[in-house]
Amino acid sequence: MANSPKETEEHLKTTVSVWRSLRLNKKFLGLTVDEFEAELKPAFDARAAVSDAEAKLAGAIKTRDDADLAGLALADRFINAVKADANEGANSEVLDAIGYVIPSKRKSGLHRKSNTVALPKAA
Repeated sequence: MANSPKETEEHLKTTVSVWRSLRLNKKFLGLTVDEFEAELKPAFDARAAVSDAEAKLAGAIKTRDDADLAGLALADRFINAVKADANEGANSEVLDAIGYVIPSKRKSGLHRKSNTVALPKAA
């Protein structure tokens, strides 16, 4: 028996196809092949609905990503405007609150060597 939705779909389509090609006029379960296929319609309709929803989701994700890029570009312009503002500048608390490391809080990067002497390794 099929496990994944794709395998299930293939199994159902194969069942109908084989019935149509090998025993078109025979009834099974008291159903003709057309009646059997009509009983399967909700499964295929649900698959179509899932495909439509996935397409809409992909479109919404693309729209969101495009809007995010535009938003980030606008935010970058805002940051540059804050830095260029005569009353704010690069050390603005606005930039600090947003999460930027402003120059006044940046570590110097100066590292002094230790006064300890390295002992030779034993052989």
